Amino acid sequence: MKIRKIKVIILIAIILAINTMIIFAVSSGNADTTTSIVASSDQYELSLDKNIKFKGLVNSIEAKNLKKEEFYNQMAKYASLIKNIKPTMIEIEYINELAASGYDLGKLIDIYGFWKDTDDDINMIKTIYDAYDPELAQGDYWVEEIYNKVTDYKTGVLNSDDIDTYLEKGLTKADIAAANRLCRLGKLSIQQILDKKLTGMSWLEIIDQLYSQVKNRDKTLLISLSASSKEKYKEIKDGNGILDAEFLARRNSKDINTYLDNLVAGKSLAVEKNQYFKDNTEGMLENLRSQGLWDEPQDIKEKNQKAFEDLRKKIKDNSVSDEEINILKDKGYNELDILNASEMAIKHRTTIDRIIMEKEKGTTWDDIAIKGVEQ
Repeated sequence: MKIRKIKVIILIAIILAINTMIIFAVSSGNADTTTSIVASSDQYELSLDKNIKFKGLVNSIEAKNLKKEEFYNQMAKYASLIKNIKPTMIEIEYINELAASGYDLGKLIDIYGFWKDTDDDINMIKTIYDAYDPELAQGDYWVEEIYNKVTDYKTGVLNSDDIDTYLEKGLTKADIAAANRLCRLGKLSIQQILDKKLTGMSWLEIIDQLYSQVKNRDKTLLISLSASSKEKYKEIKDGNGILDAEFLARRNSKDINTYLDNLVAGKSLAVEKNQYFKDNTEGMLENLRSQGLWDEPQDIKEKNQKAFEDLRKKIKDNSVSDEEINILKDKGYNELDILNASEMAIKHRTTIDRIIMEKEKGTTWDDIAIKGVEQ
């Protein structure tokens, strides 16, 4: 599904020069919500000495004689895929084999992230890559554009007028984003999913119905919920939150009910997600650096430092203290989040704590920017 002209509004648009500092959540949908835990990348060490398969992958990338910065980027992106998304060994070997045969590793990882939201078999990754079209690859959604083309737009397309119509009927941009992830399963188009939502179906009911039809994915944790649990969780209004709950439950090997209960209570899973990625990438880049597989160019270091200093100054200019900034960072918010929150607090004449509380209810930055917070 292609959504035109729907972007999250960021009040202060700042581009940080963090090309090589990758904390990687594959795809806009945060990747597969149902990956098999059996034979996962937990056993796949990012070590040249201990893992011959990883060494083979590195050798195949080095043989391409990439510029050093591009090589470092690809290594960081690959390592983050392994550590954060935990693909199965079959998936890792598939990507490694394509990369060894000349396919661009960075593009393969981008495609993999999108593919994990589909119900297509793994060969769809190669199909999308082989159909690569530079004219379709100019924007952020190039994988989706090509997927739509090779699947004859089976997931549906929304134009700006369609989006406006759904918003006027009471749906939110978050609803449209959730439907965008779910339509990739190929069972219903985005229009059909949104129309079901308009009839009063809950997100849990819609997800349950779609997941019961999948063929190339594991039986999900959501489907295995008891009838009483499903009844309780029908009140969750955050479709993306439900998908994220399963992602976190699988990756952290925890009871999904814990995450779903938080959603029922109106809490966002943003902090848990940020912490998950932070924990799993801890030491990742240093491990690569120690093997000569990654380094941060000096000019990037300087740009990063300057960008973060500028961000912090802008935040403090909005009357947020260093102590408050550090507390919010410990909760998983980055400088750009904090700056946005401080700008919205000024705009809506409230406190940054109230803005953060609203965000943790699951409200999007976009909606907070427009509506403010409940008084």
